[in-house]
Order: sequence, then C-alpha cells, then structure tokens
Amino acid sequence: MNNLNAPEWYWKLAIAGGAFVALAVVGWLLWRLGKKLYVSYRATEEGIESMLLPYRACPNT
Repeated sequence: MNNLNAPEWYWKLAIAGGAFVALAVVGWLLWRLGKKLYVSYRATEEGIESMLLPYRACPNT
C-alpha cells in the first residue's frame, strides 16, 4: 500500500476541495440561469396568453 506523507495528502485534498468548490459554483450558476430562463419563459407565455385572451373570449361570428 502506498503511504503518503503529509504534504502529498494536503496537495491531494486541496485538488479535491478545489474541484468540489468549482463544481458547486458551476451548479449554482446553472441553477440561477435556469431560474432566469424559466421566469422569462413564463412571463412571455403569460404575456402572449393575455394578448390573445380578448380574441379567444369572442368567438368569430
């Protein structure tokens, strides 16, 4: 079995910790982007529905 000394362990833990933090930041940014896109899509969809509502309420005669 390979026994690592303290500096090697610290180096490996620093790499693993940095990768974890980087993944957490990327995940948070993607979540924020998705939330903004979802709100934007909902607003656009509701805006279109509200514009079409008068035309749907009055059937063609």
